[in-house]
Amino acid sequence: MFFSPIFAMPQHAINPNVSVASVIFSFNNQELEVLLIERSAGNNDKADKIKALPGNLIYEDETMDCAVESVLTSLTGLENIFLNGLHLR
Repeated sequence: MFFSPIFAMPQHAINPNVSVASVIFSFNNQELEVLLIERSAGNNDKADKIKALPGNLIYEDETMDCAVESVLTSLTGLENIFLNGLHLR
């Protein structure tokens, strides 16, 4: 029996039917602020950006809580944020 010294890591499959989005509120001098990110509007023009809530599709093997944290961190770099969820089914 032959064993390869290099093992392939399993690929995570994206679930095209489930996504998460985060609404991050903060107060600055008694004004309510909401965190938005810039996203491409779908074409190759770099000047064509839109504002959006941080969100994305999730992996098949991710829980919703883990997905929210990983998507938020990957899109904004923010970590260890207090999250209180509204879960829709």
